[in-house]
Amino acid sequence: MVASTIKPTLFPIEPSKLKQIYFINICDKFNLTKNDFQHEKIKEKLNLIKNSEEFKDWETIRHALIHRISPGRTFHQQVGSIRQRGKATWNIDNKTFDIDEYFTSSRFSWLEDSLINLLDAMLDLLLNQFNQ
Repeated sequence: MVASTIKPTLFPIEPSKLKQIYFINICDKFNLTKNDFQHEKIKEKLNLIKNSEEFKDWETIRHALIHRISPGRTFHQQVGSIRQRGKATWNIDNKTFDIDEYFTSSRFSWLEDSLINLLDAMLDLLLNQFNQ
């Protein structure tokens, strides 16, 4: 949305097409060689997120959940210990995710850090635009 106020032709925002705005498309537009964002920190931060394993995991999990598929699960139980919980894993697209107490919190921490970095980069973008 911020980029659309700076470059409305490159980042058009139409109320009827808001559902067609995707993160990858936005990154691709920032990566175009013929725009004013080539030396902006936000471009670097967007690409770091886009190319990260964490983002790819988010996409994989989101796709599985949004399409209501039931990925394969494997349960492991340690023999000889009643108090210890068994291990559960979630298998999606040849990737294995451990379902444990860190499954959500670690991803939330990554998302929080990524959003803070993007907000900082967006602020730099705005300041650079106003100082020109």
